[in-house]
Amino acid sequence: MVVKTKSSSPTELFPNVAEEIRGKVINENGDPVAGITVRTKGTSHITFTDSKGEFTIPGTPTGTVLVISGAEIQPLEIIVGDRKYITIKISAKVGELDQVVMMAYGQTTRRLNTGNIAKISAEDISKQPVGNAIAALSGRVAGLVITQNSGIPGAAFNVQLRGQNSIGVSPGRLPLTNPLFVIDGIPFNPGNAVISQYSSAANNPLSASEGGISPMSMINPNDIESIEILKDADATAIYGSRAANGVVLITTKRGKPGKTKVNINIYQGYSSVTKRVNMLNTPEYLSMRREAFRNDGVTPGNDTAPDLLLWDSTKYTNWQKELIGGTAKTSSAQASISGGNANTQFLVGTGIFRESSVYPGDLSYLRASAQFNLSHSSQDKRFSMDLSTSFANEDNKLPSLDLAAYMNLPPNFPSLRDSLGKLNWQENGISFSSLNITNPLSYLVQKYNSESSNLLSSLRLNFKIAKGLELTTNLGYTQTQNRETSTSPSTSYDPQLGILPSAHFLTGLMKGWTIEPRLQYSSSIATNNKITLMVGSTWQQNITSSIGTHGYNYANDELLGTIAGAGIVQASTGYLKYRYNGLYARIGYNFKDMLLLNASGRRDGSSRFGPGKQFANFGGIGIAWILTKSKLLDNLSWLSFAKLRSSYGITGKDDISDYQFLETWNPVINPYQGTPGLQPTHLYNPGYHWENNKKFEAGIELAFFSNRLSLSASYFLNRSGNQLISYQLPIQTGFTSVIANSPALIQNSGIEILLGGKIISNNQWNWSMDFNLTRQKNKLLEFPGLENSSYKDFYTIGASLTQIKGYQFLGIDPATGLYTFNDVNQNGSIEKAGDYLVLEDRAPKFYGGLKNTVAYKSLSLDLFFEFRKQVGQNFLANQNYMGIPGFMVNQPRFVLDRWQNPGDASSFQKYSQTYGDAYNQVALYLSRSNGMYSDASFIRLKNISLNYDIRPLFKWKNIESLRIYINAQNLLTITNYKGADPESQNYYRLPPLKTIAFGIQLTFNY
Repeated sequence: MVVKTKSSSPTELFPNVAEEIRGKVINENGDPVAGITVRTKGTSHITFTDSKGEFTIPGTPTGTVLVISGAEIQPLEIIVGDRKYITIKISAKVGELDQVVMMAYGQTTRRLNTGNIAKISAEDISKQPVGNAIAALSGRVAGLVITQNSGIPGAAFNVQLRGQNSIGVSPGRLPLTNPLFVIDGIPFNPGNAVISQYSSAANNPLSASEGGISPMSMINPNDIESIEILKDADATAIYGSRAANGVVLITTKRGKPGKTKVNINIYQGYSSVTKRVNMLNTPEYLSMRREAFRNDGVTPGNDTAPDLLLWDSTKYTNWQKELIGGTAKTSSAQASISGGNANTQFLVGTGIFRESSVYPGDLSYLRASAQFNLSHSSQDKRFSMDLSTSFANEDNKLPSLDLAAYMNLPPNFPSLRDSLGKLNWQENGISFSSLNITNPLSYLVQKYNSESSNLLSSLRLNFKIAKGLELTTNLGYTQTQNRETSTSPSTSYDPQLGILPSAHFLTGLMKGWTIEPRLQYSSSIATNNKITLMVGSTWQQNITSSIGTHGYNYANDELLGTIAGAGIVQASTGYLKYRYNGLYARIGYNFKDMLLLNASGRRDGSSRFGPGKQFANFGGIGIAWILTKSKLLDNLSWLSFAKLRSSYGITGKDDISDYQFLETWNPVINPYQGTPGLQPTHLYNPGYHWENNKKFEAGIELAFFSNRLSLSASYFLNRSGNQLISYQLPIQTGFTSVIANSPALIQNSGIEILLGGKIISNNQWNWSMDFNLTRQKNKLLEFPGLENSSYKDFYTIGASLTQIKGYQFLGIDPATGLYTFNDVNQNGSIEKAGDYLVLEDRAPKFYGGLKNTVAYKSLSLDLFFEFRKQVGQNFLANQNYMGIPGFMVNQPRFVLDRWQNPGDASSFQKYSQTYGDAYNQVALYLSRSNGMYSDASFIRLKNISLNYDIRPLFKWKNIESLRIYINAQNLLTITNYKGADPESQNYYRLPPLKTIAFGIQLTFNY
């Protein structure tokens, strides 16, 4: 370390006073260090160490705290007490390459890591006003695609790492490929799978959305210290059968030795829809309807066109504003207290998070959480323990349906409430139900409530048996409970329909325990050779149960709160038990911190497979060579760090339903001649077994100019085989299909590039940049028997699983005004057999993120942009079930570019108000073509964070920081996509919201 000594004397910045404190600053080797800043905390008094490392501070009362800082050292605070001379030992600042990175069953550094592990810090998470930590990952990790299904509070996210690995058992419907989620060393039982079972606005079937209530929303982002994403075989293989889709490690915050610290963080946020679709106004809408009747040669009537003949033609209602145009308010209050000594550290935290809705009415999501972490070690450090416990309870009140599905109501549709404030069901004698229209406010009356709780507890016990030999045991317990209530009072239905009230109650419980003992031995062999051996085992059990009761024909709405008031009661139950165990081992070798080798193996057993198929072997190997440690490159001053690494291994997947190999029966609902019976529901099928994923990766990591510029590039090639698919069965068996392994082979390959730079770095200004880019390709390499299977209409060998296979859309026929499609075989008709083509790929071609951080003294600004190049569903994709232009539903204004007369060149076919040729072109051909896809690429200002630490303005000794901030999410989107949101890609689904939050964070010692 070389630090220039300031020419001024140490004491010239202070007035000449009698009492003084003298001291000396030394490094880890005991050598004096010059030029180190010494400041009395809470004042503006500053001095610097001289060439002998000495300093003098006059006029310091008892209890003064000295703050020691410098460009290349770790900041340090020292309580002087009544000492007049003090020796202060400093340590070098830990660089980015040497910061701790969590890995499977341990930790490493970026420098010494042989695998591919990405890390998101608590700082990055804290700058985002989100209720679900998954949202904080979007765009920040190369190879990871996060898709927000809905802007509903508590709704699920899709998480996919390095492409689609599975075909799935439902032809044409690719399964979710969620990674394994591990929290404080314990697999999180629900993972990222939704915990809700009833329909609600979070998984609205009318908007063709998937999703539901996310269990990850019960993990308080404020409790998280870091999130590591494990990608390649070296990083994931030791998790064996659960790691085919990658692994996400979540580490919660811990207490640290030193003064007791109190941290308080409060913010208030405001959210709204990111973009509204520009819809037709009333004159444009009515003109469209009249033109549709003329095109069809039909005369409008009161029953077919009340919007033209009976409703107010001068009325205009912006239904987006009325139904999803509100401002949601977010309130967050988080507090923690932490501290400890060299042997025992603790952290206790609690938080409240509330988010209201953009829908009308009093709807909200509320989460209350608590966290307790305790770390302890014996005086001789031979025994240590870590206890981590967190609990969260959430209450989510939602409509029974996403009101965004009704943004296409006619702009002159009658008022939704009558003069008495009750729901309106008719206008001028025409009931809405006769028009197949439901009053959207009825879904606010049909209430859905999800009350969930999550308990997660882990205990790590470690005992050092002898030098280099230690025994560690991880014990974990998880419990997630979800209580759903869905009520439909009589007031939520048109009285003319005579529908009686109903209610549904469901209690679901997921609980599991994990026991993982392991033995680790570390030693040096000869000189510069380090070896680490680890062997361990896993015992895990998860139990999922549910009890549902369904009540119908209630006498009145007041009885809906209890099942006892129902005239008809039905019940359903479910019970699943999953058992898993495994043996694993890992060996690590380190030669001079230059040549690194890591090999792991695992044998897993799963109860999800039949006898003889329950066990399988997995493993991986990773190797790295740090070139800058070799004589070849150690003299290049401009090259700070260079590492080559590569890995190969096999991981697996047992992420299927339980008991699929067993023959199962269910009671018959209607007894035969009064005698109850059983009917088969599943065939005995013991032959299927694990899917596997063979992963290869090669990468290079570089740093230049004293680590001010870094570059990392990785190439990955993953092949997933033994695909679990559905095989068609003869109808004589009584079943349509059976699950079995197929030799189908899927390949995912790609390149990931990371670029980081410290553009400016001095005492006042700092500017850093981080950029990540991923380009990947999915390909179906093999699928024996594809042409004779039920998958033939969806997939093609040599193409991506997400490739669009269907009719080629040619636009509008100028003569007829109808959509036209490519007659490939030119036989005069459009049919699958001869006219299906492989068209665009729906998977992103490339994606990534760009982060800029600029800081001046105590003021900092973070800007993070996410981008994707992709094709997505457009407006036409919704026409099949939401109505084509000309129907009694409103449309976006761009449908004005329609065909009107022979010879017209237009973007949309002619208006029609009937289920005739125009509708059939949409229902039969367009919905199976590339016409319902268009460019959905975007650049989004995902996050902006402005922070100012005002503590230096005040002389407060015990306050460590006092930060005021403004954080914003989804603030700006640049896209050519014409819908509401290019990420969710659905006109009739609530898109992700934009949020602006104002907050204050206080940290003080006592």
